[in-house]
Amino acid sequence: MSPSPVGCLQPLFCTVRVTKSNDKEQGKIMSTLIKVFQHKLALAGLIILTLGLAACSGGGGGSSVPTWTVSASAGEGGVITPVSQTVNDGANATFTVTPHDNYSIESVTGCSGTLEGNTYTTGPITANCTVTASFTTEAPVALYTIGVSAAPEAGGSVDGGGTYSAGTSVTVTATTNSDYNFFNWTEEGTPVSTNASYTFSAAANRTLVANFNQTEAAVALYTIGVSAAPEAGGSVDGGGTYSAGTSVT
Repeated sequence: MSPSPVGCLQPLFCTVRVTKSNDKEQGKIMSTLIKVFQHKLALAGLIILTLGLAACSGGGGGSSVPTWTVSASAGEGGVITPVSQTVNDGANATFTVTPHDNYSIESVTGCSGTLEGNTYTTGPITANCTVTASFTTEAPVALYTIGVSAAPEAGGSVDGGGTYSAGTSVTVTATTNSDYNFFNWTEEGTPVSTNASYTFSAAANRTLVANFNQTEAAVALYTIGVSAAPEAGGSVDGGGTYSAGTSVT
């Protein structure tokens, strides 16, 4: 009698019942069983190796970097783009905020970000979050610088210069020093007012100069006397009274 090993080809391990046979037949049977066992063992090893490689390459998902969704929302008066971004854990997201005509950006908040111009950059993202932009129809208030100075500086002092919001009423004042009179206010050499106190509405940057004149009483007078020696030698001319600084010949 000889065993039937056909039923042992599928399971990894099996039991073979051997009936009465001669030694030669038993040797063949044992050789066949060893080959089947080696084949099954090799197949099991290949499966284990494949699973191990898959785990090392991240197939199980345990070592992958998490990602987060940053959404964007805009109120009436503008848009924010893109409407959504997916970023890796710890990364930043950047959005562009664009107001419609006659609107300006009022605020942009969310995800611990900062606004520079029209660009909003979030802080490092560690969870899903939302960026929200709002807009306003109120135009930003323009600021203008008004500069003032005195000419000459010894002529007096000036006041009223500074930075003003558009439309603000501005008054600049010139105060004379002793021996000087106020003459006028000029801007780039062009007279704009003859009043020492000049009021106008801030609509642009301006540089104003208060001009002063020295009074006649304050001007020093000097007498220049001339004579000839001996008188018979000739005549002289040019003597008289002159204001300080006058060229005398």
